[in-house]
Amino acid sequence: MRKFSYLLILAGILIMLYPTANEWYNDRQQEKLLETAELSTADSTPQPDLKSRYAEVTQLLAEESVLDARHSPNPKRQKSLNRRLKSVAK
Repeated sequence: MRKFSYLLILAGILIMLYPTANEWYNDRQQEKLLETAELSTADSTPQPDLKSRYAEVTQLLAEESVLDARHSPNPKRQKSLNRRLKSVAK
């Protein structure tokens, strides 16, 4: 009977420790995944051509937002912006 009591106490302690141990294990797995992801993204730097395209698109969108803010967009300018955006997207 005494062994059964110790077994129940041990089972209770293990049940109480399970959430903490599980959280620790999941945190460790997440750290490993983050390290792997950081190493893989650190090696792959964006191409300079891609950066210039992003800068061009940002500039075009800024110009378009200025035109929208004026509430009187120039149709020729709007068409020009749309053509330039399409050419950058290709």
